[in-house]
Amino acid sequence: MATSKSNPSGASASTADTAPSTEDLARQVATIRADIAALTKTLTEFGKAQGDYLATEARKGADDMRRAGEEQFQLLRTQANDAGRQAEEFVAKNPGTALGIAAGAGFLIGLISSRR
Repeated sequence: MATSKSNPSGASASTADTAPSTEDLARQVATIRADIAALTKTLTEFGKAQGDYLATEARKGADDMRRAGEEQFQLLRTQANDAGRQAEEFVAKNPGTALGIAAGAGFLIGLISSRR
């Protein structure tokens, strides 16, 4: 069993020998502050890197979508031009039939719009 000696202040000698000094505590606090500052810096850099990465990926995605939209637009434009050309050829080859179709379509549109 360990015995401890009492000093005049009432504290045991073993506690006084093992208790950290004010300088030790100040060094530990300074170390903790430095560690927290380093962690904060690391997290800030990581956040900036992630933000840059996500921004780059978003730009790539937007560019890909824009390119795909432009390709679809060009495809639809080509198909519309082809359909217009086919309609012109049909009218040139079959003017009577084209006139009959146009009259029938006009008649149907007139019936539908007059019912309202």
